[in-house]
Amino acid sequence: MDLDRPAALLTDAQREYLRGEKEFKRPVHERNLRSRIRERLVAATHDLTLLYNELDPEDRKMVYNVTGYDLADRVDDELERDPELVGAIRSSIAFFYEAAHDSGRDAESIVETAVGQVEQRRNSSTIVDVNLEVEKSRLDYLADRGRSKMEQMDDLSNAEVRALLEAETEEIDPDDVSMYLRDKWEWSIQSDKHTDDFDDTDTEK
Repeated sequence: MDLDRPAALLTDAQREYLRGEKEFKRPVHERNLRSRIRERLVAATHDLTLLYNELDPEDRKMVYNVTGYDLADRVDDELERDPELVGAIRSSIAFFYEAAHDSGRDAESIVETAVGQVEQRRNSSTIVDVNLEVEKSRLDYLADRGRSKMEQMDDLSNAEVRALLEAETEEIDPDDVSMYLRDKWEWSIQSDKHTDDFDDTDTEK
């Protein structure tokens, strides 16, 4: 459970917020916390490059190789013994794959390059040819995710807005998307009008 982990990429207060356990009296406090999460995420992403390039492989194995052999070699019963660790690794890969889509880049190509890079480093004499095929088009994927966010009243990324407006489906009406964006913008303006009375006791600890 993350309740037992020390602060790392996220502080305890940020974890509470993401789990829905922290409320704010002022919208500006929530926006400030979200801004700090984004800043820490950018820094952590760059740190991963340093870890990949410079961390001693033995240190990495001491973290993830908890049963004496690589995760990739584990059999099904071992996966069941350590589901949180395996799930966290899977979620990390999924997060960055989704982030690559959000950035407008070719996520499949990024994954292919990354896998090829690792395999080449593990065995320099091997000729690596990686091909990732995703049947669902990127446009459909972003449109589906955008529609799901609209149902939850969440903010949309620029890529999701473009996909929703370009999607050729009866389930998505461009007028509804435009109205949703306008309503979110008006809500943000109204929230800003109530931020003058700043309560220091409500800030992140």
